[in-house]
Order: sequence, then structure tokens, then C-alpha cells
Amino acid sequence: MSALFTNYRWLGAKLIVAVLLSLALLFLFRESKAVGYIESLGPDITEVVDLVLGIPSAIGDRGLQFIESKAELRERITELESENIVLSARGQRLEALLAENRRYRALLNSSIASDPDLTVARIISVSPDIQRHLVTVDRGDAHGIHEGDVVINALGVMGQVVNSGRFASQVLLISDASHGLPVLNNRTGLRGVVEGTGRLDRLVIRNLASTADIVEGDLLVTSGLGGRFVSGYPVATVTETRVSGDAAYLTVWADPLADLDLESHVLILHGEHDEPQPPQVDKLVDLQ
Repeated sequence: MSALFTNYRWLGAKLIVAVLLSLALLFLFRESKAVGYIESLGPDITEVVDLVLGIPSAIGDRGLQFIESKAELRERITELESENIVLSARGQRLEALLAENRRYRALLNSSIASDPDLTVARIISVSPDIQRHLVTVDRGDAHGIHEGDVVINALGVMGQVVNSGRFASQVLLISDASHGLPVLNNRTGLRGVVEGTGRLDRLVIRNLASTADIVEGDLLVTSGLGGRFVSGYPVATVTETRVSGDAAYLTVWADPLADLDLESHVLILHGEHDEPQPPQVDKLVDLQ
């Protein structure tokens, strides 16, 4: 293969001659309109060249901005999702607080709450023994609570304090199988003792005379007998009456008015404690 330039000695001389010839032509035609026109195109050509050369850089900057904006957007979305989770959790808690507030207002707006000798308490625990219907409230001797005080809610009687500590007390519910509460029929005045059955939604009055005037739907209220429960507080509604096989006695079933398993706040009525309280009423003969 033959070389492109065979004589390297004349290469430098040829370059010098070309440069000198260019300078001579520029000097001779410096006043020419063609040269002036070419010179006037210089800035435009420069601008076009700069624009073309700047395209890759502009594309790179735009791409970088897009990537950064996308990353910031993802980060913002993550933050908003986290905030949404927190707000959702707070909203659930708020709904629970609103429901509790409604129950609390219902308690305080009840006619029972007009009695000045009462204390609002909150149920803080329930006995794990399924055979005993005991709850613990956050009020005790330090708040004026004593054994024998009656516990109610906005709907009716719930039970009584059986053990009072310094800052908490145990309450025996009327549904406990060992509990008995003197009541009377609000319609007829018939007296009896409503006993717990071990079920939160079921009470019973035993050994009434088969001729007793009591029917389904009658309201049972506290009678005040025994000196423990103040008279007149609603207790239960009669749901069923049943005559014994020999037609001698009548058994009455009733549903408690208070929601014994739903309440979170209760009212504790203060009794007189100058004298020792009578023992808890378990059984009482019919006094009709």
C-alpha cells in the first residue's frame, strides 16, 4: 500500500504557504461585501453551535430534574401514607372516645344523676372467674366509697360495692348467682326478691304465689327493704312467668335494664354509714 504523503519534508512548507495565502486574501478582500456578510453571520453561527452543543447538557439536566422530582414525589407519598396511617389510628381512637363521651353524657343527664350524693367511677377490670360477676372500679375510700354503696348507670341498678380499698372497689353485679335484691312491681306494688342467675341478661324471682298479679312487661324497681338499696330505682323488666307443676308457686324471669356487660362508667350512690350496714341480701321471703 502506498503512503498518503510520500514526502514529509514539504508538509510544513505547504502549511505555511496556505496560511500566508489565506492572510493575503483576507487583506485584499477586507473591504469586500462578501467578507462582511460572512463576518455578520459569525454571531448567528456561534449561537447555533452553542445551542447544538448545549442540547446534550440540557437533556441531561432535565433528566436529572425528572429523577430528583420523582424521588421527592415518592418520598412525599411515603410521608403522606405514614401520616394517613397515624391519622386513621387517631380517628379510631377518637371514635371510641366519642362513644365513651356519649355514654358518659347519658349517665350524667339521667334523672339519677341529679342526686348530689353520688360519684362517677370507671370500670377498670372484670373478674376472670366466670362463676362470679365482679367488676373493679377506680374509686375507693379516698373518694368516699364504702362497702354497701349502690352502683347504677343511666338505665338502672347494676350492683353494690362489696369490698372497698383505698383507691379502688369491687362491685358485685345483680346478675351474680349469690346476689338478691328486694324489688316491687311498679304497676301493682307486689314485692319480691330478684336473684341473679349467673347470666348477665337474666334475673329470676322465685316462689311467688301462683295468683300474684305480675305479667310480662311489668317494671321491677327497688323496694328499699333491707336498708341497702334506695327505693324507686329501676332494676328489670318481666319477660316470662311460669307456674310450678302443683300450681302453688310462680317463677318470674326478668331482663336487667342496665347493660351489665357493656358499661364503662357507673354512678355510685353514697349510703349512710353511721351504723354498720346490714349483710348482703341473698334471700327474702315474699312479702306480698
